[in-house]
Amino acid sequence: ETLPDALAAALEDPRHAAPQPVAALRLSVAPTQVAESVARAVGTLVLPNMSVGVAADYSAGVVRLVLSGEDDAMWERLGRRLAELRRGLAGHGGLAVVSAAPPAFKALAPAWGDLGGEGRLMQRIKEQFDPLDMLVPGRYVPAYRPES
Repeated sequence: ETLPDALAAALEDPRHAAPQPVAALRLSVAPTQVAESVARAVGTLVLPNMSVGVAADYSAGVVRLVLSGEDDAMWERLGRRLAELRRGLAGHGGLAVVSAAPPAFKALAPAWGDLGGEGRLMQRIKEQFDPLDMLVPGRYVPAYRPES
């Protein structure tokens, strides 16, 4: 399987095994912002030696990106750049969700980004109903860390 085929398969299912580490992102934007969001995402996220796959649904305002590369340092830089992309998208009412990513990327780029007040509310609810953090730990709400 060639890398372009693997990226195309990853656009369909981010869990698809690719020959290199893969990050899959889903951007949700206004339909009128799709082209600009693709340009912004590619301009912000794409680094040298990285393979990129992009699929856009203009009517739904959805952009799917699959990024692939070997270098751990690249993934760390990409994690920092995602915060910049999220700020740009948020200025137009959009958001970026990480569907799949290598550990070096996940460490710097939470799946849902900064959830702000909503995230704190979700965390308090999770603390009430799942005090041992056993149900999907860290998946939707950052892991509960009691203050010392």
